[in-house]
Amino acid sequence: MEDSVVYRYELHGNFVYHIQIPISSCSYCDLFDNPGYQLDHTHEEIIADFIQNRYNEFVVWAWKEVRNAIHKATSPNKPIIG
Repeated sequence: MEDSVVYRYELHGNFVYHIQIPISSCSYCDLFDNPGYQLDHTHEEIIADFIQNRYNEFVVWAWKEVRNAIHKATSPNKPIIG
């Protein structure tokens, strides 16, 4: 089972945040712009633009197991605590 993760992307020079929640039935319902406004996930063009033009993926926050897996992949000698 996947864990919850908050990703930050750049899209047209602005930050967009994607909150991935594995139990959600909607993959892109939780997209937010930098001020915190939710993007309209019912508008297919907005979602298509996000999928095609996002770049610079960055994990802002992840559930502990995901953070440890990411950290082990980059630095296996220092576990993340928290």
